[in-house]
Amino acid sequence: MAEQLKDVIKKEYVKCAQDPAYFMKKYCMIQHPIRGKIPFELYNFQDKVVNEFQEHRMNVILKARQLGISTLTAGYSLWMMTFQQDKNILVIAQKHLGNCNQTRSSKKLGNESSCYARKSTELVETTMC
Repeated sequence: MAEQLKDVIKKEYVKCAQDPAYFMKKYCMIQHPIRGKIPFELYNFQDKVVNEFQEHRMNVILKARQLGISTLTAGYSLWMMTFQQDKNILVIAQKHLGNCNQTRSSKKLGNESSCYARKSTELVETTMC
């Protein structure tokens, strides 16, 4: 029984490590202004953005407001911190506040998600914020 549980956990860990969209959908919670904490369900265009993140080392996004791209980026950053080794994550914002908000979003997603992610958010540096 214990071996079967270990195998299930290992398979789930590998699945999360291979697919950031799966990890975000299954383990990340976001704060909705009316409904409170809800699962992070990705729209089709957000799935495409995650694929672009994986396929291309550098990405520039020209976007409108309220598309969830900042939250998606925070979730992808959390996935990278949790499952990737030797990665640097750089967040650039026009204003210092935008950078701090992105860092807080990654930490919040990690604190409200699985045990995989909770440990990695301790590594997020917030001394500038």
